[in-house]
Amino acid sequence: MKRQTIVMLATVVGMGALVPVWAQRERVRATTPEAMARDLGDDLREARGLLDRVLLASRGTVRENGGAREREVRRDGDSDRRRLELLLESSERNARDLEREISRLRNQGYSPSLDRSRERQAIRDSEFDQVLFSVHRARTASEEMRIVRQLAVGPWISVGQLRELIKVVDQPRDQEETAFLLYTRLTDPGRFYTVREVFKSSDSWENVCRRLGVR
Repeated sequence: MKRQTIVMLATVVGMGALVPVWAQRERVRATTPEAMARDLGDDLREARGLLDRVLLASRGTVRENGGAREREVRRDGDSDRRRLELLLESSERNARDLEREISRLRNQGYSPSLDRSRERQAIRDSEFDQVLFSVHRARTASEEMRIVRQLAVGPWISVGQLRELIKVVDQPRDQEETAFLLYTRLTDPGRFYTVREVFKSSDSWENVCRRLGVR
């Protein structure tokens, strides 16, 4: 499976577009059933999060600042719908590939193996600093979350990096969405509980744990 190349477009005041190296890379093609299953799970988890956003947008819009916020919600809803369609198409392809590969390997006496090409290596701190800078200088909450969603289909990150990112995200609900979207990209999900202390709202932490089914 090849994912589309994701290019992060972040408008930075006085700096122009900032495009980190990681955003220009294609994902490594999965070569074992285990890796294919991980890709499929990642796609479906992100699709579930996008579906929540699409349903929220479809129930109505929020009017703030003379209607500016209303237009923002509608625009993001359209973008999420398209991304959701792509994720579902990708998941369907992955499921078919996985079924064929398992069938082939079963006929050959398959035994599980570790896909060494997909060992979890967190993005370099120097590259992640670019992401933090982009989010910090984002002019709107919508722009912040566009960067986060692009990161969610990019590199692996550490829990420490996730903590730093959540600190610069302004709104409690966006902190919740950031943690939800990036959970599957963590190199060390067993330490996810340490993220709790950087949340501005305890309700947001409880919500993200409920959505992820973790504690």
